[in-house]
Amino acid sequence: MKIRKFKPKDARKASYLIQSTMKKTFKECYPKKTVEFMASQRSPKKILELTKVRDLYVMQEEECIIGIVGLKGNEIKNLFVNARYHRKGIGRKLMRKMIDLAKKRKIKKVIVHSSPVAMDFYKNMGFKKIRKVNAKTEGHPFHYILMERKI
Repeated sequence: MKIRKFKPKDARKASYLIQSTMKKTFKECYPKKTVEFMASQRSPKKILELTKVRDLYVMQEEECIIGIVGLKGNEIKNLFVNARYHRKGIGRKLMRKMIDLAKKRKIKKVIVHSSPVAMDFYKNMGFKKIRKVNAKTEGHPFHYILMERKI
């Protein structure tokens, strides 16, 4: 397994990873229509658009993309790990990569918008809850927990 910078050819596999992970894990905390909408916003084309405004990295095992994460300014974004690899340290390794990248950029504090199901993971990574945020995206209600970590 290795972490490497996202390449345009990864878009299809990354999209599938994000969409399938969202559909499996977000169903516990968001309405079905919201989950479907969120997943639709991570098409291969939209992921390629994201690379214009953030750095994306993937965890690769052989030819499979098993994890993805991004950094935009001081915000760690899009951390998703294939459900079969949950609780195996993949998310932790991807987070460390982003924290190291943020340190190199002289960033003093990183933030995440955590889903309710990921909050304990981020707490274990040293993040502290700032507040719960209720939001809507194109009419679809959801909430997230704003968390931060000094580095």
